[in-house]
Amino acid sequence: MTPEDKAELKSAIEARIAEIKSNLASLEETSKPVEPDVSLGRLTRMDAIQIQKMQEANLKTARSNILKLEEGLKKLDDGTFGICHYCKGTIGIERLKALPESVMCIQCAEKYGH
Repeated sequence: MTPEDKAELKSAIEARIAEIKSNLASLEETSKPVEPDVSLGRLTRMDAIQIQKMQEANLKTARSNILKLEEGLKKLDDGTFGICHYCKGTIGIERLKALPESVMCIQCAEKYGH
C-alpha cells in the first residue's frame, strides 16, 4: 500500500466515522421504546414497534461500524491494515476504499458469507 493510498484511506475512514457519529443521535431517538400511553391504533402501534426494532438494529450496526473503523485507523498506523482476518492475504485497495471497515478479502467474504 502506497503512502498516498494510506492517506486516502485515513481520510475516508475519518469522514465515515464523522458521518456515522452525526447520525447516532437520530438513531438513538428513533430506537427508543414506543410509549404505551401514546394513543395509537393496534396496527399503528405494531408498525411503530417494528420501526423501533429496525432502528435499534441500525443503531447497533452503526456503533459496531464505528468501532471497526477506529480499529482500522489503529491498524493503518501500525501497518497491519488491509490484512484478511481469515487467510492473512491482502485485502484489495478498491475494497478497502469502498468498505474501509472490511476485515476480509473478497474471496473469504464470498466463502464465509460476509
